[in-house]
Amino acid sequence: MKLLTIDEIFIIKSLIEISPIKINIPVALDKCYSIPMNDGGMGSFQIIYPEEICSDFGELTTTGTQIDYSDHGKYVNIALFIDRNFIPREIERWSHMFEQLKAYL
Repeated sequence: MKLLTIDEIFIIKSLIEISPIKINIPVALDKCYSIPMNDGGMGSFQIIYPEEICSDFGELTTTGTQIDYSDHGKYVNIALFIDRNFIPREIERWSHMFEQLKAYL
């Protein structure tokens, strides 16, 4: 577990900004942590808020918010997932080629 990077915070804020639903952020993102997900090097991560002791948030749902971009010619999709309290919990990145990404955005 490590503090969210500037790039991770940028991605989260960008997705929240275009979200069609109101997102709750209980703590400033620069005080939060990330845990990389086992996704084959795609760069997906969980968002952990200070003083949380587990990373099991129950059932998550997408906000319907996503960003698409090209990573050295590979199509990449980034989506924001929230818990039932509308709190951001995961950023999932996916490449249609299932290969580790070279750039972060």
